Amino acid sequence: MQGPLRKGFDQAAVEVKDYLFNFPNLFCEELNSSILDIIGNDKRISWSKVRTIDSLIIAAALKNNVNKIISNDNHFKQALPKELLISFEKKS
Repeated sequence: MQGPLRKGFDQAAVEVKDYLFNFPNLFCEELNSSILDIIGNDKRISWSKVRTIDSLIIAAALKNNVNKIISNDNHFKQALPKELLISFEKKS
């Protein structure tokens, strides 16, 4: 969401947020100690390569046993193993 906001696409960011909050089978995980305990402890993740907020997102996903994490964020690409990440590269 930061990319569109930084580029001044506020309306696009709001529309994406609304889309995600209304997507079937998607929910917001409340932060708790079981999520915080995952950060730094799952050896598949290069935790030092992600920002604090991203580490919370990744840990919440791992807590919920997701099969894949979808992101084009470079921090995610550097930190997550290929078998856990789906990234859509823009072809030039």
